[in-house]
Amino acid sequence: MSALLTIRDLCVQLGGHPILSGVNAELERGSITAVIGLNGAGKTTLLRALLGEVPRTGQVQFHCGHDHSRPQPQHVGYVPQKLRLDANLPLSVLDLFGLCLRRWPLFAGLGRRFRQRVIDLLARVDSAHLVDRLVDRISGGELQRVLLALALEPHPELLLLDEPAAGERV
Repeated sequence: MSALLTIRDLCVQLGGHPILSGVNAELERGSITAVIGLNGAGKTTLLRALLGEVPRTGQVQFHCGHDHSRPQPQHVGYVPQKLRLDANLPLSVLDLFGLCLRRWPLFAGLGRRFRQRVIDLLARVDSAHLVDRLVDRISGGELQRVLLALALEPHPELLLLDEPAAGERV
């Protein structure tokens, strides 16, 4: 097997405090890798550093057909531990997909074809029935399924799941 992701001497400091130091790993294609640690150990920070969401030093190489120093959505799927949304925002699951997958604003409309595409994506995780539900009205577990369906589009080579069984929302 060949490597899908290579991490060398990854370090993250936040607010002047070291969070991660000297992380080295190689993730193989076709394998499942779990990062296990205590609360506050830096697991979420590691994933966010891989995605470039927090400043980092060291080397992160994606081998998705060719080197991707910055992950692109078509190569890396990500399911966050928590989704922070304003509870007053009337955002449906369909709207969430529209925001994430379309290049134009929601008020321009989504159309029947896009709706069917979203239903098909949700069906992959047994959640097509949620398409019209408001995001703030679905359970934490249902939200995790919705986010997984979103992360699986369009067939990423690497899937990063941050506490996928937690089913919690803030």
